[in-house]
Amino acid sequence: MVFVGMQGTSYMKAAKILVADGNSLFLLGAMASLSQLPQVEIVGCNATAAEAVVQVDALAADVLVLDVDTLGPAGWQALRRLLARPGRPRVVITSEDLESQNCAFARAAGVDVCLSKDELGHKLFPMVGALSPPQDRTPRVAPPP
Repeated sequence: MVFVGMQGTSYMKAAKILVADGNSLFLLGAMASLSQLPQVEIVGCNATAAEAVVQVDALAADVLVLDVDTLGPAGWQALRRLLARPGRPRVVITSEDLESQNCAFARAAGVDVCLSKDELGHKLFPMVGALSPPQDRTPRVAPPP
């Protein structure tokens, strides 16, 4: 998101990113790479997508990065509910194989972007501004239990 400050200077508000991946080495590497970007604030990390989807509201995440291959039934269910909500964060799905059935299901469910794990660092960087929701979006309210 780009804002205009005093005397016409512009700056970008950091996008709050929540990352979930079952591979702890990938998770640490992704967080290290993404945290180097000036327009990114890592607000959390989880081993499962289901945990991450539950934390989206509490952490006020703008972008949720999930490993599609570790969603599991609970993760898919939580993701579908999240994608149906107004004012939801942008959802980026990662996978080792973008041609997998899981990626096809994710695209059909309405995720915003599908990236291979190799692409995450260099392709997410230019997308952060576009993925960050507009400032005047509907506030997120946690769904009733």
